[in-house]
Amino acid sequence: MTKQQSWWLFLVPCIPILAAWDRFIVPAGTSVSDILITHYPNLLFIQRSLASDQGIPLWSPLILSGYPFTANPLSTLWYPPAWLSLLFPLPLGINLVMAMHIFIGCLGFYRLLCRMQLDNRIAALGGMIYGWLPAGYAHMTAGHFTWVCASAWLPWLLIFCVESLSGEWKTIIRAGFFFGVTALVDLRFTAYSAILWLAYLIFNIILHSSKGSRFGWMRSVGKCVIVPLAAAGLSAIVWLPLMEYTGLSTRSLMTIEDSLFLSLPPVQLTGLVVPGHPASIEWILYSGAGCLLLACLSFSFLKKRRELAFWLGAAVIFIVWSLGDGLTINRWLVALPGFDLLRVPARGVFFSSVSLLVTAMISLDVLVKNPPQKVVFLRLGTLFLTILIVMLQVFVILSNPQKNAMLGEYVIIWLAVAGLILSFSYLKISSHAFLICFSVLSLIDLSYFDFTLTSWLSSSEALTQGSEEVQYLQSAGSEGRIFSPSYSIPQHTAAYNQLELADGIDPLQLRAYSQFVRQAGNLDWEGYSVTLPPFKTGDLAKDNLDIQPDPRTFGLLNVQYLVSAFPISMKDWDLVKETKNNYLYHNRYARGWAWIETNGIEDQRLSENVTGIIREPDRILLNASGPGKLVLSEINYPGWQAWVDGQSVEIKPAHEILRAIDLDAGTHRIEFQFKPFTPVIGMVVSVLTCLLIFLRLKGKLIYG
Repeated sequence: MTKQQSWWLFLVPCIPILAAWDRFIVPAGTSVSDILITHYPNLLFIQRSLASDQGIPLWSPLILSGYPFTANPLSTLWYPPAWLSLLFPLPLGINLVMAMHIFIGCLGFYRLLCRMQLDNRIAALGGMIYGWLPAGYAHMTAGHFTWVCASAWLPWLLIFCVESLSGEWKTIIRAGFFFGVTALVDLRFTAYSAILWLAYLIFNIILHSSKGSRFGWMRSVGKCVIVPLAAAGLSAIVWLPLMEYTGLSTRSLMTIEDSLFLSLPPVQLTGLVVPGHPASIEWILYSGAGCLLLACLSFSFLKKRRELAFWLGAAVIFIVWSLGDGLTINRWLVALPGFDLLRVPARGVFFSSVSLLVTAMISLDVLVKNPPQKVVFLRLGTLFLTILIVMLQVFVILSNPQKNAMLGEYVIIWLAVAGLILSFSYLKISSHAFLICFSVLSLIDLSYFDFTLTSWLSSSEALTQGSEEVQYLQSAGSEGRIFSPSYSIPQHTAAYNQLELADGIDPLQLRAYSQFVRQAGNLDWEGYSVTLPPFKTGDLAKDNLDIQPDPRTFGLLNVQYLVSAFPISMKDWDLVKETKNNYLYHNRYARGWAWIETNGIEDQRLSENVTGIIREPDRILLNASGPGKLVLSEINYPGWQAWVDGQSVEIKPAHEILRAIDLDAGTHRIEFQFKPFTPVIGMVVSVLTCLLIFLRLKGKLIYG
């Protein structure tokens, strides 16, 4: 099979996503994913904003009473390939973009293995397995949209890692470009990629340092500094606003325990050989019987392919990091500056699986290209590992036959792979037949396991969550925000029905707002949480039973309705509806979107002096009569500017978190606009960097 004929194979891993079509992909047995919680609402918000001629939204009112959309990396606002999803109905557009990135990743991994001088057939197999790799597929089912997109560029970054040592500007610039694209889509993935890229670069410097003059190598290494600089410049539009937002967010409250959240439990290491469905989708270690067996046998090939030592070491190091708080050294590391980007150590499992896959493909290449009967360790190692692992699998099955009966199929696959390798070692089959059989077994093994991880949810099914409550709110003519101490109205349902939430789920939350809501609810919680209000144990229906929401304080946020899975005993919350799962309360103290305060009396409601309110994502227009202080039920944040009758005025904080301006006597036309400075600077730097990259590459193509 030629390289030109291989590309269509990489469409095969895309089939499950394309088969989902306009349905949401969720983990088996659940109806929750990050696409539903975050990416679907965000992309739907952008899509509607563009469709209504309101432009690209820089501020989002969807959750947390509003937040800087442009500063949140999960918005995918500045990642151009994600814009393709906006051309289609959602979630169809999301699925198509993920399928496109899986294809790009498979093609890139194939190219990477070809650059390593592997047999074209083995490189094609490796490319296909990269798309089926359970550690990556698990992120897709969990709805980690940005992670899936970022993983497409990892192989391309590694391709130019070695080539950049040649000192050619073309390869160095390309490496910086792919590094920057990764940072545009997911900075968390980029942090892990940077570690792998740097380690691989250093390894290759050591490996090839004997070739050429020392001065030439030092000059090439010096040029490689351009790679992270180009990446930083290209992604400035993402990290510059993020730095401002992070400084004002609850990230500063993170402890070492928060950074090591979802560490891989040591007992889950059995997942390498005993596939299962752990409590967290990010704990999935299984990389296939064929990959693991070949990776273990790679020790016998170290003399022939020295790069095996690097990939084996990388696999081990990423697994060690994934254990998180299980090891003291990880607690030391996470205290270092910048290591908070590696929050959730279990994400290192993906990079460990990728390293194992590279190791397995190199070992397979050595095995096919050399006489297998001379590799004594091959037979002994295969027999020993097979007996050990099959015994472990049988033990797990017998410990709980009803729960683990499905593992019997993996025992058969493991025995089949081991028998295939042994048959080839005795020259019972040709190398071509061996590769075909090994490929079929490996793809069946991985695709079957991936299939057990996946479930589909239609849009109608997804949007039924909280639909009865939403129907009442719409019929009641709700014009304010909703708050739920039990996440009774999911974010995707609220976004679809254009309801604004005072609660929310997001890794980034304004610290002042988070403290305001916790105090308003009398919640005994100090520290970091991705949810507001926090859920101590994850039990949405019980964790906040002791909440005491103050209606007057929530009234400042224009919270008109509270929806709860349990009764609220506080006064002044009027029960207006009881559904099968929730209680709906009306807040008589909801102040509206804006009001006038005079004589320093905060409780004097003069919203009748405010008329003609027009609210857009980045712009608010209204008429108000002074004198007094005009207070908006909107979160104060750097970048908001105000004009009264066309004259710029200063925005002052009110009630700790809201925006306010002073008005003179008379009726005025007021305009608020969100014009943040850091995204402008970031955009200028990113555009200039992109332009320089293009000109440099074009110059090299023409003159070099």
